[in-house]
Amino acid sequence: MFTIYVYVLDTLADWELGHITSELNSGRFFKKDAPGVSLKTVSASKEPIKTMGGLTIVPDCIIDDMVVNEASVLLLPGADTWSDPKHGAILEKASEFLSAGATVGAICG
Repeated sequence: MFTIYVYVLDTLADWELGHITSELNSGRFFKKDAPGVSLKTVSASKEPIKTMGGLTIVPDCIIDDMVVNEASVLLLPGADTWSDPKHGAILEKASEFLSAGATVGAICG
């Protein structure tokens, strides 16, 4: 089972994640024997965030709850608020992912 963490932050560019999250969640193009995928939204807190598109997302977990191993993936979408210092914690976690041989995908921003 792969756990794919999607970092959510205010002003998240929701369109940047649409294709990948829908295909990972549906699994319709996966091989029959492919391992399962668990998608989880993650943020610095459990407070709801507001995307650029106006959607409200309540994170599934916080950064400290993330499990880092080779079967973990971290997606970092674009947003207008990346310059806020509070996002330093997820950047440190991204470094942990890379050191563990996990995958990190950063989109824009």
